[in-house]
Amino acid sequence: MKINLNGIQKTVMPFPFVRAANFLDNQQALEILNWFELAPWHLTITDFYSQHEFLLDKSNVPEQLHYLISDETKKRLKALMEELFQCCLKDMVEVVAHRLSNNQVIKIHNDYIEEAGFEIETHRLLIQLNHGWLEENGGFLMIFSSDNAHDIFDVILPEHTSMFAFEISPKSYHAVSQIYAGLRYTLIFNFYAQR
Repeated sequence: MKINLNGIQKTVMPFPFVRAANFLDNQQALEILNWFELAPWHLTITDFYSQHEFLLDKSNVPEQLHYLISDETKKRLKALMEELFQCCLKDMVEVVAHRLSNNQVIKIHNDYIEEAGFEIETHRLLIQLNHGWLEENGGFLMIFSSDNAHDIFDVILPEHTSMFAFEISPKSYHAVSQIYAGLRYTLIFNFYAQR
């Protein structure tokens, strides 16, 4: 995977996160986006979101895009996350895709789960993919300082090829505002801290 590490911005409050524009190579982004438009999406509905999603593996990723789930890509992104968040991560990396469409929304949540006996994600890296995203499309990534929906810290437009990564914790409150137009695709890499 061809990525651009220039322009990464780090923030530590209200929880550690980083963001960057133009993170993913444009040609690769277009190839992934073209595939996403035909990919095997499954609708998932919970109490705080409704979205289409699927886990990427060799059975459903086209051969020319196998680099997305390759050991080399996972190792490189793991090393980047360890550097950015000063942590030690396991080799296990899960790659998933999300698609939000008209009227879908993800309510405020923190992704934090504390459950003995299960591997729980501790860090996440997201890459946005779309055909150009306008403010009127909605679908903003919203960062909160608490679980109060009025306590907004930042609002981020999901620009094509942009990256957002964060440390999952009881404080990592975020949401995605309602989609009014367009398809909002996200490629997600999940990481697990050494315990």
